[in-house]
Amino acid sequence: MTSSHKHDESHQHHLTPLTTYYKVFAGLITLTILTVATSLFDFGVMNIVVAMIIAVMKASLVVALFMQLKFDDIGNKVTFLAAFIFLSIFILLTGSDLFFRRSPEPLRIENTVAAGGETDQNKLRVVTPDLLKRGKEIFSVQCVTCHGAEGKGDGVVSAGLVPPPRNFTTGFWRYGGSPTKVFHTISVGSPGTAMASFSSLSIADRYALAHYVRSLSPNHPDDTPADLKAAGLMSADGKPLIPKAEPNPLPIDVAMDKLETPDEVIMPSGPIKNPGHPGAGIYMSQCLNCHGVNGVGAQLMATGVNPSYSINTASWIGIKSAWVSNQSEFEKIVEGGYPGHGMPAMDHFTKQELAQLYSYIREIVK
Repeated sequence: MTSSHKHDESHQHHLTPLTTYYKVFAGLITLTILTVATSLFDFGVMNIVVAMIIAVMKASLVVALFMQLKFDDIGNKVTFLAAFIFLSIFILLTGSDLFFRRSPEPLRIENTVAAGGETDQNKLRVVTPDLLKRGKEIFSVQCVTCHGAEGKGDGVVSAGLVPPPRNFTTGFWRYGGSPTKVFHTISVGSPGTAMASFSSLSIADRYALAHYVRSLSPNHPDDTPADLKAAGLMSADGKPLIPKAEPNPLPIDVAMDKLETPDEVIMPSGPIKNPGHPGAGIYMSQCLNCHGVNGVGAQLMATGVNPSYSINTASWIGIKSAWVSNQSEFEKIVEGGYPGHGMPAMDHFTKQELAQLYSYIREIVK
């Protein structure tokens, strides 16, 4: 016998008896029935384990006999089984992370602390270039919507706030303009106004914001001994103190809920005036959410983590503004917006749509 004939004989496929296939088929049917039967019972945490055991038994029959791995050479067996071993390791590592992961702790806004582990406000109340830079960054995120980019009280929501936001450039301080006084106002807010508490900011960030706000004013007095004692930074005998500040917890789920909550519009209800007017549809789709039913105004609850705020639009009923009697002025405001009052530019209307909208608004404001 030649070597080529020997090579062919050594690589002949194993011939599995037909009875073996019948037995495997019967076994698979039995395991399938078992799968359906076990699905009718609740084994608790063992549900996945029972299901996987049955699945592995079915797969083993198919791989070992139908795919003839049982009769294959050792090299293929090792390669095949190694793949499943690595898959099992991957599942094990993933499961260990998924099933044993701890619940997230509440997010805490950390404070800048001194060497002794307590916030050194006596250092923070002294302005530095870094604090001013940080304060400007915070102001641009937290304060411009009400106080405006230059601190003049002309932010986009200022028109609907009563009393209006503070104009820092006038030099007037309702509660005092020293660093600790402004810090206190930022921390607790201003009762009776839309100024909310920003206590979720770190102490360092609040002082940075206080320094930047003071830099916008021509009047920025220094702290007096009375101010320092009121802030707990000086003892009765004039010695400096470092008050201990507790971190302010902000749960992650609360923050995420607030960020994901859509804006809520609060509008007075009532019948729509002259709904058949050609401009009524334009008003309903483009203006109603901000200006309310029949131009009586609305309150938009704009959500945020710190702080949430609202935009209140005034009623147009009986208004004497120039645009009411001047269509060109009306079109100018609609197309160009109303800077400082939250009115965006809406330049997508055609001239006919603008005329229809103006005509309809003239009717509802009478």
